[in-house]
Amino acid sequence: MKGIRRGAEMQWYLDLSIRRKVQTIVMVTSAAALLVASVVFTLYDRSTFLLAKTQDVSTLAKIIGSNSTAALSFADAKSAREILAALRAEPNVTHARIYDKDGRIFATYNRDAAQSDFSPPPVQSQGSTIVRNNMVIFQSITLNGESIGMIFIEADLTALSERLMRFLEIDFLVLLVSLAVAYLLSTRLQRLISGPIRELADTASSVSTQENYCIRAMRRGNDEIGLLFDQFNSM
Repeated sequence: MKGIRRGAEMQWYLDLSIRRKVQTIVMVTSAAALLVASVVFTLYDRSTFLLAKTQDVSTLAKIIGSNSTAALSFADAKSAREILAALRAEPNVTHARIYDKDGRIFATYNRDAAQSDFSPPPVQSQGSTIVRNNMVIFQSITLNGESIGMIFIEADLTALSERLMRFLEIDFLVLLVSLAVAYLLSTRLQRLISGPIRELADTASSVSTQENYCIRAMRRGNDEIGLLFDQFNSM
């Protein structure tokens, strides 16, 4: 059944005129190339955005950690909380924690006060990860080359989702405009191929109906179609 269906689909394409076949090939090729380009550019933009975001949050963690060394050294949790409160200037930061050198929570920050029951992950090695739609950063806090604590920052990636949607909208618009231009160009340019073939078919029909074997097809170029004209005239 699958072979019969495939054969029927192929027969439908074979029954199209040369003009339609050329236009179909141009449109399908253009659409495939545009889709590949759109996917590549979208993935590249996503990776560069994540890289820039990771660098920004890591830099922020280093600054907060550097400002927290005195608070950790003197066990001043109030000062540490005040330092973390500066993160309110970063609306994408949802949670932050400062841990002491024993891994205990020393100070906390929550963008939404209603999320005070947020359970941070256990202390991990320094680095960044993507957890669901959030970026998680762990940064060591050092003083005189010795680790005295760890800072945890979680930032949401809502901006990435919004940026991806804008890219998809732009990609779709560019695809439509590009295909419209490709269709207009292919409608005119396909005549370079379909025109001579249609002329040859009309000439052959005239020879067949009138039985006038003196009729000749006028060759227009030195390509394969021109060779076909020569062979027809020779016959």
